[in-house]
Amino acid sequence: MDTQGQNKGERTRDAIIEAAYPLFVRQGYHGTSMRQIAQEADLALGGIYNHFDSKEAVFKAVIVAYHPFIAVIPKLEHLEANSTEKLLRQAARLFVHEMAQQSGLFNLMFIELIELHGRHMPELVEIVLPYVLRFQQRVAEKYPGSIRAQTPLAFFRSFIGAIVAYYVMNELLAGTAVMALDPLSIDDMMDIYLHGLLLENSTS
Repeated sequence: MDTQGQNKGERTRDAIIEAAYPLFVRQGYHGTSMRQIAQEADLALGGIYNHFDSKEAVFKAVIVAYHPFIAVIPKLEHLEANSTEKLLRQAARLFVHEMAQQSGLFNLMFIELIELHGRHMPELVEIVLPYVLRFQQRVAEKYPGSIRAQTPLAFFRSFIGAIVAYYVMNELLAGTAVMALDPLSIDDMMDIYLHGLLLENSTS
C-alpha cells in the first residue's frame, strides 16, 4: 500500500490490513484471531480496536483493499480501442493480470462465500457498479449497434461472470493434465464469450 501523505493513524490502519490479509488467506476467517492480527502488525491488542471495532470489520477492509475488481474496474474508463471486441478483450486481460497478482485471492473469495455467506458482496457491488455502468454506456455510445441489446446489469453479470469462471477453473485445474493438454487462454475464453460456442448452422 502507498503510505505517502498518510498520517500515523492511516499508516497503522493499513499495517493492520496488510498483517491480516495473509492470516485470513492461510487460516480462514474463523481460524484467525484479533490477537494474531495484532501480533503480526506489531501492535498491542487494544491498538487494533482504535481502528476496527471487530474482526469482521478488518476482514471487510481486507476484501476492499485486495479484491482486484476494486483496482481494475476504475481503470476500464481509460482503455482505448477501435472496436467493442478489442475493448472487451483488453478489459478481460486487465482483470486476469490483476487477479494473478493476488496469490491469496482464491482463498479470500471462498472465505467470503462460505464462512461469511457472501454478506460483503452487496457493498463490493455498490463500489464497482457505477464504474461498470459508465463503461457499458461508453461502449453503447462509442460503438452503437455493436452488441445485442442488454440491460446494464446483464452486461455486468455476463462479462464479470465469464472472467471469474475462467479464473476459478484455472485455479481448480492447476497442475492437472487438463491444463497441460489444453491451457485455455483468456483470449480463447473471450472468443467463446463474444462469438458463442455453436457454429451458425448448428443453431436450428
